[in-house]
Amino acid sequence: MFGIKRLRILIPICCTFAALAQQITPVIEVPNPPNTPTQQAKHYVILVSLDGFRYDYPTKYGAPHIQSMATTGASVPDGMLPSYPSLTFPNHLSIVTGLYPEHHGIVANSFYDPTRNETYVYTQPKTNGDGTWYSGIPLWSLAEQQGMRSACFFWPGSEAEIAGKRPSYYLKFDNKLDDKKRVEQVLAWLALPPDQRPHFITLYYANVDHEGHEHGPDSEEVRAAVHHVDDMIGDLQSGIAASKLPVDLIVVADHGMATLKGDPIDLSTFADLSGVHTEGSLIYAKDETQAAKIYAEFKSHPDPRFSVYRRTDVPKNLHFDSNPREGDPIVVPNGPYSLRTKPGTAPTTSTPHGNHGFDPLTMPEMKAIFFASGPDIKPDIQLPTFRNVNIYPFIAQLLGLSTAPVDGDLRWMGRAIAAFAPISRSANPRNTAESKRAAPNLKP
Repeated sequence: MFGIKRLRILIPICCTFAALAQQITPVIEVPNPPNTPTQQAKHYVILVSLDGFRYDYPTKYGAPHIQSMATTGASVPDGMLPSYPSLTFPNHLSIVTGLYPEHHGIVANSFYDPTRNETYVYTQPKTNGDGTWYSGIPLWSLAEQQGMRSACFFWPGSEAEIAGKRPSYYLKFDNKLDDKKRVEQVLAWLALPPDQRPHFITLYYANVDHEGHEHGPDSEEVRAAVHHVDDMIGDLQSGIAASKLPVDLIVVADHGMATLKGDPIDLSTFADLSGVHTEGSLIYAKDETQAAKIYAEFKSHPDPRFSVYRRTDVPKNLHFDSNPREGDPIVVPNGPYSLRTKPGTAPTTSTPHGNHGFDPLTMPEMKAIFFASGPDIKPDIQLPTFRNVNIYPFIAQLLGLSTAPVDGDLRWMGRAIAAFAPISRSANPRNTAESKRAAPNLKP
């Protein structure tokens, strides 16, 4: 911490907001190359995640700063579809890689990898900071690969070296860090010299998600959290305007929130899971014989609250059928029910409060917000519901970055871009079949 005397000395020496804010927050700076002259000339994108901010919260509770973006830019009134499972880490990685969880590898917040014989836990630096768990190229790594600096403020996965790169600036997750200082830090990055200034920046807030879990989506606590993070967006909007820089601001959520029903369901009462490796509600049979036995036991005790599949038979619209990390058999809840493999595992309490992780195609409460505004976004554009993997090619197009094929497809969102350029081959999805099944009954 700086004393008052030293701070007074620092001000006339640095005399910039950027220098001061860099001292306030514990930013880790990576010695990446400076922005190339070509990248210095490009616009900026700030991607904000408001964890657990359900698609209808702006109208339900009022969020004037966020809602203003619907007029000045693009929005999705009926909500954006998260990837299944609608959990925090899988969906934050889907947003920044353009890949479904089974393709980027983070299939749950915590899961087991039979090949590695190791467990990934999202709260443990040993795993969340290990880039070997992640596939795909996050937007910050994509930018750094192409000579454009990036910065991440608490985005899941940003503490790891992925695809050979880290963001030029990032922080270790500490949710106690003052919310206003987070905005100050983003604005400080925008105030850096052009060769050091990041053109792609992420920002994260967990307030709404925490209150939704603790008190449920219809609570006054969630209303207060919505208003609080909306105020943060207002501060960010004011700072962007003062910077005079061409910044596209994108505000999203990873998932929504639903009120839970009943007590946690113990899956071990439907099938013998003794001696079976489990993580949360994920089941990892040791071989085909054991998997078939467990599946048969579940099918002999059907329950309308959940469905059970062999991994290869999971409905295609879930995109959850090809990665061993997903387990086998796979149990999918059919409503807002908490699943656990056996008593004593999380969740451990009966609660009428909120949760997520469910199928967004059958539970609209899982849908998330999407708002975008800035010099490259057409005003007053309402987009149809789309899957969050499509954000990746959208942002890459705004930044003028080339991408490898991904699950996302720019055609779902391209009409929101001002002076929209023809779609490049790199912006196309991984394959035509993937594109067609991306969101059944929806039109791009």
